[in-house]
Amino acid sequence: MGHPVYATLPLEPEDCLGLGSHFVRTGLLFSQPETTDAEWADVFGVQWQRHEGVISPLTHPLEGVDLQDSSRYPVPQWLQPVQCVDTAIADRSLIIADAPCPGLLDLCFVMRGTWQFMEDVTAGWHTVSALLDWSMVTIIQA
Repeated sequence: MGHPVYATLPLEPEDCLGLGSHFVRTGLLFSQPETTDAEWADVFGVQWQRHEGVISPLTHPLEGVDLQDSSRYPVPQWLQPVQCVDTAIADRSLIIADAPCPGLLDLCFVMRGTWQFMEDVTAGWHTVSALLDWSMVTIIQA
């Protein structure tokens, strides 16, 4: 999978070019998540659910934890294989580097929970700062 939660399929570069695209993808490849009753955890520890085709987070690993625990939360280890692009194709195409994690704020929302993070923004800037730092380190390492 190109994205383990949304189950996107990573097209091979040759397939992209065959469809007339000027873009090819490179990025991590994930195994399809093993689900139990349509629930599974991602690499960040977020518990997801699929109900009637809709995917949504069920639990958030940093919801309800204090400042010290949020700053010590482990950064994921990216051990997945990478979909590479052959040099001959790379020379004549634009390459899209598919990031293995969401953006800075999206990662904060999914790790802390949307409402909890918004409450932190208004009342707990220390927690927000720690979570933004953790998210930035995670994204840079990814």
